[in-house]
Amino acid sequence: MAGAASWSAIASTAPSVPCTTCCSGRLACITTVTASLAGRPDLIARLTPDHPIGGKRAVASSELYLALREPHVAMAPAVASMNADGLTDTDGNRHELDIVILATGFQAARYLSRLKVNGSNGIELHDRWDGEPSAFLGACVPGFPNFFMLYGPNSNSGSLVFTLECQAQFAAGCVVALASSGRSTVEVKEQAFHALNQRIEERLAHSVYTTAKNYYTAPSGRIVTQWPFSTLRFWWLARTAIRRSMVMS
Repeated sequence: MAGAASWSAIASTAPSVPCTTCCSGRLACITTVTASLAGRPDLIARLTPDHPIGGKRAVASSELYLALREPHVAMAPAVASMNADGLTDTDGNRHELDIVILATGFQAARYLSRLKVNGSNGIELHDRWDGEPSAFLGACVPGFPNFFMLYGPNSNSGSLVFTLECQAQFAAGCVVALASSGRSTVEVKEQAFHALNQRIEERLAHSVYTTAKNYYTAPSGRIVTQWPFSTLRFWWLARTAIRRSMVMS
């Protein structure tokens, strides 16, 4: 069984994203913004990000910037107040509106927010997390035997479908191993859980995700959604985790 040192070594082998990649990506984005909004310096100033590419979730669209150039479209900085007739923006301008669509986003860091999960020691999962969700490969938590989730904490990266398949195969493999062993419970070792999450946190501390306000963080500021290594590394860890890091009883 591999301990904390082995997990740290495994996780640390994934390469970080070169700075040149981020810089070239940002240059390409700025070029697109400038070309799409030519003649509208006001929109260019408002829509050019002040953070590296990846600091916030990117919008993939070939029509957004062109739509904002339309004469019947106005871009306001932010909403200051609303009433029955419309809204006032933070520049003091009044906008009379028939319909208001609230695109307020979502709370991706509130994992399993509508579920109550009790562990073997009687502690509820959200009490253990205490506002900072964490999991082993985004799938399981020590002290919660026979409990698996998909797309859990720190498993968002690359191909989502591929990650979900890796997690599903990992969970199914644990069930098969448990059935073959004749035992009744399986859970991740506390040592392996902490070793991997320590490496994740260390890598994320120097990542592009810390450069902007985004939905990746818990209220404490800790990044709880992103996987900072390659999807290939995730696959390999999930493939070998049953024998390395799970305990049955």
